[in-house]
Amino acid sequence: MTKAEFADATSRSEQIRFRLTLWQRLSPLSPVLFAAVAQLIIRATERPTPQIYALTPAEHRQVVLFNAIAIPAATVLLVLCVLENRWFGITLTATEARVHNLRRRRIRWSDVRAVTTEKVFGTRVVVLHEQNRRTRLRAPMTGWLMKDRRFEQKYHTIGQWWLEHRGLGDGTPTQLFVNTP
Repeated sequence: MTKAEFADATSRSEQIRFRLTLWQRLSPLSPVLFAAVAQLIIRATERPTPQIYALTPAEHRQVVLFNAIAIPAATVLLVLCVLENRWFGITLTATEARVHNLRRRRIRWSDVRAVTTEKVFGTRVVVLHEQNRRTRLRAPMTGWLMKDRRFEQKYHTIGQWWLEHRGLGDGTPTQLFVNTP
């Protein structure tokens, strides 16, 4: 995940943005990429068989046309999947947390009651707890194949950001952020 801090010239507010790391964006696609590379190696090293020459010209045209359409389409879909995952994450501002999941949300710090971690299918994610709702963040996260070495640091940054900006003036009870394994 990249951490981007910058100052807004008009409001002088600081923002921090956490996103999925490059490896986390690419690892779900690694079986597909591995299979594609293996298929290319197999095709490049195998000798032509007489069955290839048994195709009629019409069948040969269909095979060529399919390959001309399917390979670029699959490549475009893979690139779009990687680019789409780039937007997932969280932006921390002085007044709110901007959650970038499938559905974007803005959660005011005063509405957050706790910041915890949760395991989902072996992957640890950060969870923001509100009065009657909880929001799992798509980033930061860490797991077996999607390891983020700085997950704890990012989790504590979100928790500290909430502690500093929650505004306890309304007297509502809040918990400190809790690290649940």
